[in-house]
Amino acid sequence: MSNLNWKILTKKRASATHGLPPGKEDLAWVSNTVTLIYGERDAVLVDTFLSEQHSKELLDWVVESGKNLTAIYVTHAHGDHFFGLKLLLDRFPNARALATAGLHALRGQSKTSWATGACLTS
Repeated sequence: MSNLNWKILTKKRASATHGLPPGKEDLAWVSNTVTLIYGERDAVLVDTFLSEQHSKELLDWVVESGKNLTAIYVTHAHGDHFFGLKLLLDRFPNARALATAGLHALRGQSKTSWATGACLTS
């Protein structure tokens, strides 16, 4: 039986925060973190990133792990957790994008194709 391991990747990005006190503009940022859970051969990714640049860096990070990505679990319906799906699924076409039934239902209500071709499994 193989052990499971994990590693995280965190990226800092600009925030849409408004109304910061004068002199505190350097606080207008948020961080996003993804987690790669992996065994000997395969891996599951928890969440993706928002920007195209961060998503490309994420893809490189996953590829460099040498693991076969089998699934991407989207934790909730914020774009900074799923906008990178298509890029990852294009590179790992056998991986599945997974989400809760509630998140899957929101996909049908969206006016934009939030997964841009990614098929979520609930």
